[in-house]
Amino acid sequence: MIPKILLVEDDRLVREALVDTLTNDGYQVQAVSDGPDSLTLIQKELFQSVILDLNLPTMDGLEVLNRIKQIPNSPPVIILTAYGSVQNAVTAMKSGAIDFLVKPCPMKELKTLLRSVISSNKIDDAEGLKLSDSNGIIGESRVMKRVIELVKKVAPTNGDVFIYGETGTGKDLIARAIHNESIRKNKPFIKIDCAILPGELLESELFGHEAGAFTGAKERFIGKFEQAHGGTVFLMKSVI
Repeated sequence: MIPKILLVEDDRLVREALVDTLTNDGYQVQAVSDGPDSLTLIQKELFQSVILDLNLPTMDGLEVLNRIKQIPNSPPVIILTAYGSVQNAVTAMKSGAIDFLVKPCPMKELKTLLRSVISSNKIDDAEGLKLSDSNGIIGESRVMKRVIELVKKVAPTNGDVFIYGETGTGKDLIARAIHNESIRKNKPFIKIDCAILPGELLESELFGHEAGAFTGAKERFIGKFEQAHGGTVFLMKSVI
């Protein structure tokens, strides 16, 4: 079955680019430019995920999200937001969005997130993760089976988890799988790449700051830990 995605984006160029990219990646995509049309479609058709822009005409994206969550068996919602509306995205996460991406979002990141969201949405049995359908993780080797077993063991806990491995081995997928199989799966999953943050900005990024706290701090910024309240924080750090 080809996964069906609903894209809600009012910018024509962005909408067409996303439709082309996701269609070429094997998804069936329906795209609309406003909230009311998206709500009509969701009540008529079955979608595996919704990609929702926050800045929409006629109906604000947050209102669209709230109405989607009132629909029985509604699909998981991924928020697209501009940098200036990240705080609105945090509000959206608290209202039930599964994750959010900041425009312009890297296509690789969007594709990875979609695979994770759709795979976890299919899992609904007592066994949890399956090797053939495990949040985008595929493998039959003894080592891969051991990884899946460990994911299932740690996911129900509140313990800290250290994931290590070479670049490209799937640490991000494992982190998302743990989140998606945990009791926090309906809460935010916040990824922080510590390697690209200068030391002087790391504290502000993690804990936030108030307007005027330092030169250039023109408005209040909600830190990543507060954004992830009740969910999962994935701290990435390259080790050489």
